Amino acid sequence: MPVLYRSEDVSFSDGFYEPATIKALRKGAGRAILECFGGLTRDEFEPFRETAYNQLKVQPSVAECWDLFVAFVPSEDTVAAIHKAFKANGKCRLSERTPFTQIPLPALTTYTLIISPKASQDVFTRHPVTGVVRRHHHPYTDLPKFTLSAHPCIMAEAGRRTLAWRLSPPILTKYFLYTTVRCFCHKLPFWTKPPKTLCVPSPHASSTHFTSDSATRKRKQDVCGDARNSPRPRKMARRQCQGAHSPSSCGSSSGSGASGSTSASHLSVSSDASAAPSSTIVCSLPPTDTKATSTTGKRKRDDCPEGLSSTPTPSPKAARRDSGSGRADVIQ
Repeated sequence: MPVLYRSEDVSFSDGFYEPATIKALRKGAGRAILECFGGLTRDEFEPFRETAYNQLKVQPSVAECWDLFVAFVPSEDTVAAIHKAFKANGKCRLSERTPFTQIPLPALTTYTLIISPKASQDVFTRHPVTGVVRRHHHPYTDLPKFTLSAHPCIMAEAGRRTLAWRLSPPILTKYFLYTTVRCFCHKLPFWTKPPKTLCVPSPHASSTHFTSDSATRKRKQDVCGDARNSPRPRKMARRQCQGAHSPSSCGSSSGSGASGSTSASHLSVSSDASAAPSSTIVCSLPPTDTKATSTTGKRKRDDCPEGLSSTPTPSPKAARRDSGSGRADVIQ
């Protein structure tokens, strides 16, 4: 059996140095493919980025062009096993899928180093036992086989760039096309769960909330509308006087108790011949504070905001005239 080289035994220079640790899968569509068919949910691959499943030790010259010109591709039997497992996961529910870390794979997976056609420089390999360095020229047909510490499923996704180079093996091309079409061109409700930050209220809750807000606004409008549409002072005075069958019951009182009767009924007469040709009789409800009302003649309604009161405020002079005479004549 031929000796398998390690990932740090290949370089683009004839000097070999302390290897650098890189992430095999950094970005691109590979993360979505592994989550979609590898038994994971959305963003569940992130913890694997910092583990040995996704790490490689390579020479600094390889690390510089890892995402551009270099790819380690698993053997055909390993890719076939991955393809079979991913197809099975695509046909079952999330709870029944096999995570990519538990997929049955060959005991020993070998890898082929594929270099982009855009890279024409020489490649150097170092024997893992003897340390002998060997030079390889383009198109690199005599490169040895490799063994890696990263997971084969991740390495297969990292090798997706070989499809653009038109250098991927047939089984790997079939795997790439199947996963790409199924993941990005079809609807896959079995792939992901909604993000934790997304909160979508149910239609019933939204309808109830909207109905409650509408009812609240309608009640407020009805209260203010009733205040605006309340009867005019003239009509209210006439209605109260008719209920008593006499104008005197609304506005007149005896001479001995003129001041007390006037303050109890709170009769306000607006009659200023010089200001208006006609006068209006205003009868309002008894105030809670008789003293304050008789002196100021002001009153606020509680059922509506300030400024919407339907009862005009009588002048202090009119109030004093009413309390002095104890009687008001109805002027038509």
